[in-house]
Order: sequence, then C-alpha cells, then structure tokens
Amino acid sequence: MHPSEHAPGQKVALGQSETEVVIRPFDPLTATRVDWTAFHTYRRARHEEARPDDPILTDEQEEEDKRDPDPEGDSLRWVASANGRIVASLWAYRSRTARISPSARASSMPTDRCCGRRRRGLGRPRPC
Repeated sequence: MHPSEHAPGQKVALGQSETEVVIRPFDPLTATRVDWTAFHTYRRARHEEARPDDPILTDEQEEEDKRDPDPEGDSLRWVASANGRIVASLWAYRSRTARISPSARASSMPTDRCCGRRRRGLGRPRPC
C-alpha cells in the first residue's frame, strides 16, 4: 500500500518490507569466486534487460577489465543484495588528477554562504 493511501495520522514505516536489501562494497581485487558468480548472474540479467542486441563480455573478460588498475583514478563499486542475490549495482569514478577550477568551485557554493538569503521564500530567486 502506498503511504498516501493510509488514513490520516496512521504511522507508516517507509522502506520496510519482508525482504531486507543489503548494500555493500564490491572490490574486484578481493572478491571471492562466490561474489563473482553472483555478480556475473546479475550482470548478464541486467544486460539482457537493457541491451539485448549488444554483445556481452565473457566472465573472464569482465573480471580482467574490472581488475585492471587505472593510473588516472579509482573505480568504486557497490552491490545491493536481497534474498541472497544481487539486485542492483552502483559504480562511481574518482579521478586522482582532475582539478576543480576556482570558477567551478565558486558556482557550487551554497547560497547561504554567499548572501545569507536561504529559506526566505520558495522558488523566488534572490540576487546576492
């Protein structure tokens, strides 16, 4: 039942279900054979769902690719498991060489730091 369908005042615990989802890091360099088998099962199912007409790497090619170090940065991976199988994965890349320019850094500053006018009206832009 969707939370909006509950009676007013009735407490609803969002995100709870009979199946617990566990998110954990997936490190290709330390993954066991069991970890890789579960990952490949998920990877093949996801590939078939998203890109059925594209060729897929063999398990050996995928493992070699994921274990190959990148001198420019780090690949970070997590997997989500439910009922003993992987149901989702997340990948992020952290560059060791990229530098943030001063203009990019300034444009990403929170507005309350530059002008102290946050939370004074919804959706109304205020000049700094």
